[in-house]
Amino acid sequence: MAQEKLLFCPNSSQIDSTFWGSFCKLKLDVLGLNEEPLPISGQYGANEIPNINPVISVDHSSFDTAANPYSGMIKVPGLLINTNTAEQFKQLDKNELMVSMGSALLGKLWSEDGLKEITKTPSILGSFYILTFADLKKYKFIYWFAFPAVTAISVERLGPSEPVLEYFKNCTQVKSVFSSSKETLSAGFFIVNKSETGQDVSVKSLESIDEASKSLENVIFGFIDPSSLEEPGWVLRNYLTFIIRKLKLKSGTVITMMAHRPKRASQLEKGYIFRVKVEFEEGFEANPKFVGWERNVKGAFGPRQVDLQMSMNPEKLAESSVDLNLKLMKWRLFPDFNLEAMHQTKCLILGAGTLGCNVARCLMGWGIRNIVFVDNGKVSYSNPARQSLYTFQDCIDGGRNKSQAAAENLKSIFPGMNTSHKQIMIPMPGHPTSEATISEVKKDYETLVQEVQDCDVMFLLLDTRESRWLPTVLGQKYGKIVINAALGFDSYLVMRHGPGSGNPNVSEISKTLGCYFCTDVVAPGDSTRDRTLDQQCTVTRPGVSMIAGALAVEMMAALLHHPEKNCAKASNSEPEACSPLGIIPHSIRGFLSSGQTIMPSFQPFDKCTACSEKIIQEYDSRGFEFVLDVLNEPADYLEKLTGLNLLKDDFDSDGIVELSDSEDDHQSVNAE
Repeated sequence: MAQEKLLFCPNSSQIDSTFWGSFCKLKLDVLGLNEEPLPISGQYGANEIPNINPVISVDHSSFDTAANPYSGMIKVPGLLINTNTAEQFKQLDKNELMVSMGSALLGKLWSEDGLKEITKTPSILGSFYILTFADLKKYKFIYWFAFPAVTAISVERLGPSEPVLEYFKNCTQVKSVFSSSKETLSAGFFIVNKSETGQDVSVKSLESIDEASKSLENVIFGFIDPSSLEEPGWVLRNYLTFIIRKLKLKSGTVITMMAHRPKRASQLEKGYIFRVKVEFEEGFEANPKFVGWERNVKGAFGPRQVDLQMSMNPEKLAESSVDLNLKLMKWRLFPDFNLEAMHQTKCLILGAGTLGCNVARCLMGWGIRNIVFVDNGKVSYSNPARQSLYTFQDCIDGGRNKSQAAAENLKSIFPGMNTSHKQIMIPMPGHPTSEATISEVKKDYETLVQEVQDCDVMFLLLDTRESRWLPTVLGQKYGKIVINAALGFDSYLVMRHGPGSGNPNVSEISKTLGCYFCTDVVAPGDSTRDRTLDQQCTVTRPGVSMIAGALAVEMMAALLHHPEKNCAKASNSEPEACSPLGIIPHSIRGFLSSGQTIMPSFQPFDKCTACSEKIIQEYDSRGFEFVLDVLNEPADYLEKLTGLNLLKDDFDSDGIVELSDSEDDHQSVNAE
């Protein structure tokens, strides 16, 4: 009888791009720096394409080890070993790793519990490993598959192979048996018992191998063969080791094998029967050797590399890249960072000027996706140099509406932004309205009220003091986080409004935080009248707005991550244990000329013209009618309503320094 050494066709890997997408998300959101091997699964099946190596495939479903395999596929367990640096990947001893991986399988085979597990779940024999390094910034992945197999067994083929339908005498009955044994065959490994006459056959699982194997002459050990070459697939190597261990075979034993290559369970045309003789040294399991590293595209033993950047959807790529640095914060520096909360937070920016542009850019960096701009001005030629969301093209033909240009340009920077705009004039004290304009004023008022109700955080970045009055009242009424920022020549103010003493849902501590108007001794009025050019434009050092804008956004981020949110008490020195981003002051005042920064905190003023209980009660009862009175009545209307007029003579208002953010001309008094 002719004998020849049996060769095994090595496995090839096939990685769907969705595998890397799922791994990136898992690495960033869950694993972080954890290098523990990650359980995954792969699949293989009979290959219809001729002359193809066995293929083990992985995709997004590989990370759900409980998921069912695709129809006609065999599910096999695997481990993903990811290194955090490319240097770690290179320095890892691959030979030692192969021994470790192979020993894990061999150790399971030679333990009673492990042998029972494999007998019940024989797909373990096809276990694989993936060694990886993922460059998440460039979306490049280095990987190397390993399919560990024992080399201590020498296998010789005895005679030629015989097609299945020629080997069995009763083809009709054999087809019927295989067709009704789909569940058994789905394990990937099975045994075929044949009668003494060869007329009758039955297909059994490996769990019946003991009684079925009393006479090896009438037992055929079958397996789903993923190879379409003449040689059987790589998985046969470990299957033979299992048979030797399970039946305690002696070296030189002859075994009959069946390579099942079906398109369907009953399709037997491509399968074949062959006999092999296994030879090995006794006790080989004590000093085993293993092989199984996959060759690369050059045919050498080495890793492969894939670059997904060019194949990814540009918008999805941008979205993933924008979030990358934020997700990396969770690894070491900011484990409690809640990116999903930032994505869902809705921000209302009142004033699309120097501060508004800088705040919007910083919000985008923090992962904010929902921004509404409110402004009534147009982009002028003096704007783009300082206002980072505008270009020269926005100034042409009289200038685009600022709110619209800001919203659209922010979206052009990152298409994943959900931006919108409102071109309205905010009703302001000291700016009276007429019968002809009252309907337009009411429409603008209703739009502003709706936007305040819809937002989570409101930034007051307007260019006059009086333009901040109504938003302050609305923020107080609806309990919003309100961040205020204003500029001087070389100074700035960033503050948060307290939730207010009239709000029953806040703590006593948080009621001690006042609003922007609580330190005023006069009611807000028309501050734009009779201004010279240098007074119409806020002449500030260019860096001031960037500092103030950044501090405003950082204050918001700290509040959103505090368990009490806007009700957090003011802290000026030592951060609270529950404040992961450090102290959250009530206000920050900075002076570039002296390099000084102070963080004063002040209580709500019971006669405040914006947040006092009397103002909120009046607004609750009269609504827009109250706002009209504030617009049309003399400046002392609010003072009389709150009782501020009684204290007015006690203060010298000449020393008040007004901070603003206007660097625009007379086109707009509403925002910049």
